Amino acid sequence: MKFKKFLILILPILIILLMFTPNVHGNSVKLAYIYYDDPTTANSYNSFLTSEGFSIDLIDVDIITTGTFDTHDIIIIGPDLGSGGGLYMSMAKVSIVNDSGAPIIGLGNGGYAFFGLNGISLYIGYDEGSSTIDITNIDVVDDAHAIFNTPNDLPSGNIQLYSPGSRVYFIPLATVPGNVDVYGKVASSSYSYCICAEDTRYFLWGFEDSLRTMSQNGKDLLINIINYYAPPAESGIFGYNLLILIGIVSVTTIILIKKKCTK
Repeated sequence: MKFKKFLILILPILIILLMFTPNVHGNSVKLAYIYYDDPTTANSYNSFLTSEGFSIDLIDVDIITTGTFDTHDIIIIGPDLGSGGGLYMSMAKVSIVNDSGAPIIGLGNGGYAFFGLNGISLYIGYDEGSSTIDITNIDVVDDAHAIFNTPNDLPSGNIQLYSPGSRVYFIPLATVPGNVDVYGKVASSSYSYCICAEDTRYFLWGFEDSLRTMSQNGKDLLINIINYYAPPAESGIFGYNLLILIGIVSVTTIILIKKKCTK
């Protein structure tokens, strides 16, 4: 009898907790990483992001076709997709990527080219900016923003993202347009922004170098950015939370039946 009373009290509490606890979806955030001729870098991002709990598909630019990105939540443009502002992607494929509606994170020259004059012609792409070499650090513009503290808490002020330095593509904006958000600038510069976004959806990670020289701060920041663009968790009991609840109820039912049978 005491056990029954305990269950009557505890089960409603568990249900309420599961309803208001962020749902655990496992690898529900699905990424697409587009590359041109550097599968080594693509595979390094694949290994890293998979280890962080994301599901990721590596997409050779040659196989992009209508519908390629229908199931992806975020698209990452690899740094090898661009060179000197030129983009190794046809305009038809640019349209397929852009028309997907997914947030797009552009890395290095590839992102700079995709967002630029030879791609979708944004403020944050070629030929609105320039590049410089051997950059390791950024000056944080707004350390209260989610990309600097969720889920990883990063230092404020000046932070090191690479060691040794990387080539970085930046956008000089003495006056920041209303549809552009700036997060990090080349260290000690006045207004050369290398971590920035446009129209909320398009994000430039201006650094060209690979994960091999990225610091832990750099990796933490990249994970925060991906989480920032990830779809919000559904409300109610879904995903693994629902399975947990079903498991609790099933085990409880079995215990009660066994107790009744032994009387």
